[in-house]
Amino acid sequence: MTSRTMRRAIALFLPLVLLPPPARAAAKPSSQIAWGGGGTADGQFDRPRDVAVDGNGRVFVADTFNDRIQVFDGNGAFLFKFGTTGSGPGQLHEPYGISISRDGSVLVADTGNHRVERFDPQGQFLATWGERGTAPGDFEDPVGIAGGLGGTVYVTDRALHRVQKFTAAGQFVRAWGSEGAAAGEFRWPWGIDIDEAGHVYVADAANHRVQQFDFDGQFERAWGSLGTMPGQFMQPLGLAVGLHHEIFVVDQLNARVQQFAAGSDTPALVWGTPGAEPGQFQSPFGIAVDQSGAIFVANSGNHRIEKFGGAVAVTPAAWGALKAKYR
Repeated sequence: MTSRTMRRAIALFLPLVLLPPPARAAAKPSSQIAWGGGGTADGQFDRPRDVAVDGNGRVFVADTFNDRIQVFDGNGAFLFKFGTTGSGPGQLHEPYGISISRDGSVLVADTGNHRVERFDPQGQFLATWGERGTAPGDFEDPVGIAGGLGGTVYVTDRALHRVQKFTAAGQFVRAWGSEGAAAGEFRWPWGIDIDEAGHVYVADAANHRVQQFDFDGQFERAWGSLGTMPGQFMQPLGLAVGLHHEIFVVDQLNARVQQFAAGSDTPALVWGTPGAEPGQFQSPFGIAVDQSGAIFVANSGNHRIEKFGGAVAVTPAAWGALKAKYR
């Protein structure tokens, strides 16, 4: 082989070995099972607003207008419930948000009572904090809640357009945000979640965007705008971080879910249309992802929880070992 021929062969070969492997083909998650229906019986719902999954695969549902939490296995079989209407310890008034802390306890944004309540994994009342007001540690319509690193608790204080951070014991740490559309400001902050690196993601509902902060509330980035195109939103509400650090956003008024790779403004997947058939949404609110990657959506207007499964879009930015996540 001549030197010229060898150079041509190397030029043809090098691009093949230097290119990264292609992303796995993306497939929209498929509806696997749905359960519920309007009513007050066990397993029925009145406009459920949020959903969370614990490390054992149990599904906790904020049955908002029945003033209770219902618990199911991963296939929708009813296990137990807790909470009754009222303002006493362990009682609830229109709970909008629910999350599982890293110690397995259940955090509830008790919206109508303007407080947070903590329960053990079997629904026994443990603690409460907050009251209606504007002072640090008080709330005016807390709707989103998430357990962070070190037992910290983050709450979206919707009507006061801020996020509040607490210790595991409910002691106020700091708050950030005010009403507006600039970076770090909010109009109706709603869903919230934290990834393993401590980044805090907030669905900024009436600004039709998602904002990302560090664990102390320092603004990092934002994406989204008002619209119907992929990557745009019409009132994003629910938000969850997945196993690959991807961000799932419930795009409520577009009746769909959008999935973003970490650091990306362009959705890898978009699914859902308005309606009541499997895979369709009517006023969806909350979302959660379990340790197998199954996705659960509080399909509020259809009074049901819907479980989705299927291939997840994996991009080079998401390569690496998977890590179980307790939210």
